Amino acid sequence: MVSRSPTSQVRSQFGHQPLICIVIIIIASSAAGIDVFCNNTLSDASGINRAIAASAVGSHVVLHGTCLLNDTVVLFGERSYSGTSRVGTVLRQANDTHLQALVASDVWVRNEAWTGGLVGAALCCTCAI
Repeated sequence: MVSRSPTSQVRSQFGHQPLICIVIIIIASSAAGIDVFCNNTLSDASGINRAIAASAVGSHVVLHGTCLLNDTVVLFGERSYSGTSRVGTVLRQANDTHLQALVASDVWVRNEAWTGGLVGAALCCTCAI
């Protein structure tokens, strides 16, 4: 009997990498908001990642519009993240990108052995393939 992981079962069922959307409990932030406006173009992921990388501890990053992602959005710890509404913010994977994750913590991306700083997110958004 061959044991199969849940990921391989999903992969064989749908024929591609599974899409993982994670919603994390929001942590209130008193810091000023950093607005990131997406244009449904392949430059959206790099724009989001640049804004997050430039943000300070305690920042609140707000995503606006449809974000076409050709790279994983890397969330830094000790910041909070949100979208504008269920239909106002859409995270959409670009065709043929086969991302392991649309959104992941910086610690996960670096494959660290520890969990990293707290990430607060209220991404009431639509994850679309």
